[in-house]
Amino acid sequence: MLNIEPDRIRVAVGLVLDSQRRVLIGCRTVPDQYFGKWEFPGGKIQNGESVSDALKRELDEEIGISVISSTHFDSFNYDYPDRKVRLNFRLVERYSGEPNSLEQQDLRWVEINDLGRFDMLAPNIRIIEQLKNLNRQTTDGEISI
Repeated sequence: MLNIEPDRIRVAVGLVLDSQRRVLIGCRTVPDQYFGKWEFPGGKIQNGESVSDALKRELDEEIGISVISSTHFDSFNYDYPDRKVRLNFRLVERYSGEPNSLEQQDLRWVEINDLGRFDMLAPNIRIIEQLKNLNRQTTDGEISI
């Protein structure tokens, strides 16, 4: 069992890919020091909620898609100057619906190799590198873990 620090915010993050192997990112609209930064969609995990269930709920609330299946991609702690988080990234393998901005954020489908052109939140850099490596290793047109 993972021992989570009580002041560490647990976050579920989705790596949503389309049929063209582009990944969905959104621009933060919360007026704080991270305003205007890009990130992968997701949100806080509620008490008693699994990462998978939190991701399903958050992606439904934020972008209006129903996650059918997802798998663990990476998890790690990250300390921002004002908060500590435990980021739990999941690769969304299947979903229904079309992503729409339900919380007024700008959403974009981006080629994995073009993610570096966006001002992403710092912890996402690690994930971008992993996605690029996975993209290079995949030759059959399907991203798999």
